[in-house]
Amino acid sequence: MDIARSIFYELLHIAILIFEYMGLSIVLVSGIIGFYNYVRRKANTRLRLAKGLALGLEFKLAAEILRTVLVTELTDFIAVGSVIVLRAALALLIHFEIKNEESEMKLAQNVKEIEEQIVEIKEQVHDIEEHEHKLEKQISDIEEHEHKLEKQINHIEENGHKLEEQIHKVEEHELKLEKKIQNIIEEKQQ
Repeated sequence: MDIARSIFYELLHIAILIFEYMGLSIVLVSGIIGFYNYVRRKANTRLRLAKGLALGLEFKLAAEILRTVLVTELTDFIAVGSVIVLRAALALLIHFEIKNEESEMKLAQNVKEIEEQIVEIKEQVHDIEEHEHKLEKQISDIEEHEHKLEKQINHIEENGHKLEEQIHKVEEHELKLEKKIQNIIEEKQQ
């Protein structure tokens, strides 16, 4: 039984070390990447760093929870419990920071999308105004053409009246000629 217990405690120590080093490695890599992204002025640097720190802290918290199995004295238990509470509080703060950063990024994205939509709407309004201007020009051209057609119709009507007068005169002249021809024929017959 003592051998099994000592093997269990050794495995537990190894597991605690693995979780500690995993957490430490994640925090270290996240910090290096965060610094690199900060120098390059990437937009989501804080969010990536906070997520990396949160993940690393969760591994460290897991190691502390496993460490509670090894605690035999009250002072050790209070020390481990304090570390767990502290790391849990840090994890909550980091998660709160992540949520705030995500909401700020979402808000910034929404503002950017709204600004893009405003630009598109302005372009559409400009296109509509250009189209409206073209339509007004076409209407003006149509009205001008209509006015010319009215002049031509008036001119045609005037010419029609003149033509009717000439036809009437020609008809009168024909009648006179017919009468003269008839008179001449009658005179010759007499």
